[in-house]
Amino acid sequence: MYLLCTKQTNEYFMVFSASFENINLACSRIDDFLQSLRLEKYGFAVKLGAREILNNAVIHGSKNNQARKIRFKITLHGNRLFLKARDEGTGYVSSRAGRESGRVLQESGRGLAILHKYFDSVSFNESGNEIKLELNTTGSP
Repeated sequence: MYLLCTKQTNEYFMVFSASFENINLACSRIDDFLQSLRLEKYGFAVKLGAREILNNAVIHGSKNNQARKIRFKITLHGNRLFLKARDEGTGYVSSRAGRESGRVLQESGRGLAILHKYFDSVSFNESGNEIKLELNTTGSP
């Protein structure tokens, strides 16, 4: 188990082994990052989104294999906060799955519906092993 972090003024980058323990550590670092930028009021939404995408990276992308790496970056550009997670898995096929509000009550598949409620944009790379969330920090959380 390892966690590597680099912090710049408006960016925090982490690489870690695929484990739930490391997700907890990453969320602690997110708290510190948001506090340094005076964006604590977005903490709930940001950590909810981070936990969702990182849990999926551990469970689905990494198949709970701690030998696999997850990359996570949180960046502030102007008034936009970006979260990006990438795993070493084969990827996710993005479709309408998770966008329907009825899926929130299902045991699986509700994560995307939640992300779409809290973030202004949710997108995947072409292979589906990287997700990017975008949040406007000028409004109320």
